[in-house]
Amino acid sequence: MSTQTASGPSDVCLLVEGGYPYLLGGVSSWTDSFIRSFPDKRFSLVAFTTSDQERTRKFDLPANVERIVDVPIDACPPGRL
Repeated sequence: MSTQTASGPSDVCLLVEGGYPYLLGGVSSWTDSFIRSFPDKRFSLVAFTTSDQERTRKFDLPANVERIVDVPIDACPPGRL
C-alpha cells in the first residue's frame, strides 16, 4: 500500500477501482472532471488496484487532491479480510 500524505482531514474521500489516476478512459476522465469542478474541496483518493497493475499516473492530479492511498486488493495477507 502506498500513500501520499497531507495534513488535516479531507473534505471528500473517493474510492476508485482500477482506473483513476492510473488508466485513461471514461470513468477516469469523469473522476478527474468531477474533482476539478470542486476546487474549493480537498480530496483524498483510495485507489483499489491489483498488484500487477502499473501504477504510473496518466493524469496530472489537480492541486486539490491531497492524498492517494493505493490498495492492491489481491495482495492482502491471509486473515486480513
